[in-house]
Amino acid sequence: MNVGIDVRMSSSSGIGRYVRNLLQHVLTQDNELFLTLVGSASLPAGLSLPADRIALRRFNAPIYSVREQLEGAILLTRLGADGLFFPHYNVPVLVRRPYVATIHDLTHLKHPTLFGWARTLGARALMRHVVSHARRIVTVSSATKDDIESFFPKALGKITIIPNAVDPVFTQPSDLDVVSLLNSRGLPTRYILTVGNRKPNKNLVTAARVICQLRREDSGIAWVVVGQRFSKYDDVDRSRMFLGDGIIELHSVSDEELRLLYGGSLALLMPSLWEGFGLPVIEAMACGTPVVASNIPAIAEVARGAAILCEPLDVTGMALALRSIASDQRARRELVSKGKAVSAHYDWPSSARLLRDVFLEEFGD
Repeated sequence: MNVGIDVRMSSSSGIGRYVRNLLQHVLTQDNELFLTLVGSASLPAGLSLPADRIALRRFNAPIYSVREQLEGAILLTRLGADGLFFPHYNVPVLVRRPYVATIHDLTHLKHPTLFGWARTLGARALMRHVVSHARRIVTVSSATKDDIESFFPKALGKITIIPNAVDPVFTQPSDLDVVSLLNSRGLPTRYILTVGNRKPNKNLVTAARVICQLRREDSGIAWVVVGQRFSKYDDVDRSRMFLGDGIIELHSVSDEELRLLYGGSLALLMPSLWEGFGLPVIEAMACGTPVVASNIPAIAEVARGAAILCEPLDVTGMALALRSIASDQRARRELVSKGKAVSAHYDWPSSARLLRDVFLEEFGD
């Protein structure tokens, strides 16, 4: 069975990690599976796949572009694969091959004012087409499955949940390795960490207010923000007006550096207004880091009771939770222990096995 996979987003943050890890593991689940990777002329960075089980087809049209729609439809229809897998919902509407597509979240539809009506209408149109034409829809959590079915009733009976998982690199680091990284980067030893792209749904303005409240009592606590910008001037930039050098921005770090940043932080702070999954939650847990996050459905589902959850706009509640973690070592150890147990439930081979099963059911003989 030959499955064509759109890998153009393999270098992005959340979806990219999803693509890379599924590719790395899905071939080990079925010796008869062959993959045609559509995107770069070379393998995504960090991937090692058997050369006799893959083929590469170059396609560099930008995501959400007219070229993607027109050229993509032609290339993918002529690919000769038994079926296609899209790790996002940006499927060319004119493609004429059976396909499975992924919808990670419905943030644009749940919070349209955060992204503007043009983006929201475009996302809704693409999702509606995917729901109507995909053989199967993959999503990453029960919360997102419920959202999809609520917005698009035609999706009932077509959705399979294939969760994100923890990359093996994310384990609790030694204190010595953490100190080495902090020294080399010139970072403080006491900081709250936030990880993820800086899109509006991440609610970084609330995170900034939480940090501001903490720093009124303890100016030695910093806020380290890891993630790419979404706009030229965002909530992190605006927060500098009252946080000053209490904010440290890291736009790009390696997985090993991220592991050390997780391990060295007082806690992960994730006050998102909406998520499809919340991957940093389980990455932080795997690294022995307590988590304070919003109590939105996806994060509550993924955290399984091993994080302190608050209403997304509850600045005081989050600040109190972080103070507790910083001052009460017994409470901290309990959260860390629970978090490690929860993160162990999420592994990429299991998710890849679920994807292999979808391929067999939809594209097999």
